[in-house]
Formats: sequence, C-alpha cells, structure tokens
Amino acid sequence: MPNSYEHTLEVSKIVIDSDYAPRLMLLCVLHLPPLAENASFGHYYCRAEPNPTGSGPVAISPSSDRPFRDKAEDAIVIFNMSYNNYYSSGARRDWLTFIVHRHALLAHIPTAHRTCTPFCSPPGPVPAVVHVPWSEWGPPATRLLMGNSATMYWISTTAGQRAVTLEDRVPSPIIMRDFNPYAVRAGG
Repeated sequence: MPNSYEHTLEVSKIVIDSDYAPRLMLLCVLHLPPLAENASFGHYYCRAEPNPTGSGPVAISPSSDRPFRDKAEDAIVIFNMSYNNYYSSGARRDWLTFIVHRHALLAHIPTAHRTCTPFCSPPGPVPAVVHVPWSEWGPPATRLLMGNSATMYWISTTAGQRAVTLEDRVPSPIIMRDFNPYAVRAGG
C-alpha cells in the first residue's frame, strides 16, 4: 500500500487473531525515490493482474483450457502517481508511472513471515519491520516512466507482465510494454 505521508510502499499481510478478528500486519517498508524540492505526491492508482488467491473451497482456480497461465508472483504492479510541483508562479500536476514485478516487492519480507501459513503470525517473536531504502531495491527492480492521466480512465492496463498505455491525444496510439524477462532479453 502506498503511504503518501511517509513517501513509502508498505507491504502488509492480513492476520487472523485468536478472536477471529482480521488485522493488517506490517512486514516491510520500501522507500520511494526522493522528491525534488517543492514537490509532493497527490494520488496513487494501482493495478496488477492476476492477483494472488488463497487455497480452499473459495479459491478460484485458473481455467485449465488456457494455453498459458500467468503466475501472480510474476505479474507486474503498475502505480500511476500524480505529483504536484509548487513554483512561485503556481502549481503544476504531473503523472508518473512506476512499474515493478510483484516478487520484487515481496523479496524484502523477513523469512519468518514467508514461511508461516497464510493469515497467521510467525511462530516465536515477530520480526522487526524491515525498512529498505530506494537505492537498495528500486533501481534494479523498477521502471519509472512519465505518465499521463489518460491511462487511469481504463481498468485493464496490466495483464501478467504486460502494461498497456495510451497517450493523452487523439488519435491515441496504444502502447504495449512487455516486462517478461525473456522478452526483455530478446529485445522485445
């Protein structure tokens, strides 16, 4: 979840306590790149597909007749963020698109949380929340692109490891970016 006050992404999980009340348990905090002076983030819009599903009777299994199945942990997460630049002559809002694979967001979760069953706290003492600076996790795992508000009008902007965007003009070309590591290595 984005935390615009702290300028971070917070990775949490849902834990069910002994009284069956669900609560969020903060696992790690990923710091975002520093902002320029007189700038602040305004809005965050986030999208990823497919999303993780649990197991059990309510789980939705993928259709078996599909020729391929995207894994939730390999999917990209796309954050469209508006940021405000304040100048002596006024303010200007710009958009930034931030793309990261879900597994890169989850890689910094302490091992104790990764090995325990879903919806449960880890056995023993709860590990301290890990704070990861942008310089450690961001540059090798993310892509930052100048964005625009036109992309936010559509719900289906990601599918597995692909992102689709539009330019803010008419006619608008459809731009598809493939973040599959095999496609990136092949130059596609």
